[in-house]
Amino acid sequence: PRATAFGRVLREPLLAGYPIENVTTLTDEEATKEAIVHALERLRTSTSSNCTVLLYFDGAAAEIATGPESGYYLCPYDYDPNDRRGSSIVCFTGHGPTATGYLLETLKNIPAGNALFCLSTCTTDALDLDVTVGSPYYREKFIERVNLLNGRAIFSGCKMDEPTYTGIFANLLFNSFAGVREEDSDID
Repeated sequence: PRATAFGRVLREPLLAGYPIENVTTLTDEEATKEAIVHALERLRTSTSSNCTVLLYFDGAAAEIATGPESGYYLCPYDYDPNDRRGSSIVCFTGHGPTATGYLLETLKNIPAGNALFCLSTCTTDALDLDVTVGSPYYREKFIERVNLLNGRAIFSGCKMDEPTYTGIFANLLFNSFAGVREEDSDID
């Protein structure tokens, strides 16, 4: 899949050239909440201010607009809609200056001087029928808060209320890291 190809580009000496031991790729059944949290924790304990971190998530996201579970969540392979908070990567919940989430705090606390988070998400569709596509309040607040952090940025394929065109964002991102430019493309 796209994450595997992206990992290859990051490890390729003639392209990004990251050391093999510094690139973690989790796909399909490997991309559980526990594995993702473990990989994020490794970044917190193994990077320093002179490091650059690149995180790439390609999968489903859920935004719950109201109620006790309101917030923005990334859905790993083992996501369970009956246990949203317990099985997801909580990006952002709450209101006001105290609003936060696991992923926001993790991005803040990774000691790397720079971190880029590439977010290629789609809606949960049949994965979680209780999630309605509507106001992307929590996703927008998550992105706003990340962008306020020093040395942190997000690239995102689309807004929660926009259709996801499978693979376009990921392919453009992959091609840019791989140094590929399609001559017939209208994208400069």
